[in-house]
Amino acid sequence: NLKENLQQVEIIKKQYPKRYLRVRYEDLTKDAEFTTRQILSWIGVPYNIAIDATIAASTLGFAETDTHQNMFSTFRDTSKHQNAWRKDLGFNEVLSIQEACKDVMEDLRYRIYNTSIQYMNLNIH
Repeated sequence: NLKENLQQVEIIKKQYPKRYLRVRYEDLTKDAEFTTRQILSWIGVPYNIAIDATIAASTLGFAETDTHQNMFSTFRDTSKHQNAWRKDLGFNEVLSIQEACKDVMEDLRYRIYNTSIQYMNLNIH
């Protein structure tokens, strides 16, 4: 049960506050450089230009060799993939999911879409 897992995480965070960092996929794809800097700072590793180049190549899709990108590749334009789920799910499906998962979504700081206009606006994350 995800809710129980999140409760256990809170206990672990209290017992070991310097040993837990939550990193959400959405945060990493939205701003890979900033999130990577946070992770590296948290583990005490300095950020450098080689890391910057790797992030750019990985998240801007520089290594894509054709229009039918290998689905197992770690190189992709994250801006194209971040909201892909919105194209596959209708607003009514999202409302059902939000209703069933609201407490977990709130714990994980996911946006709750209240209107179809919010849902369709890809600038709202």
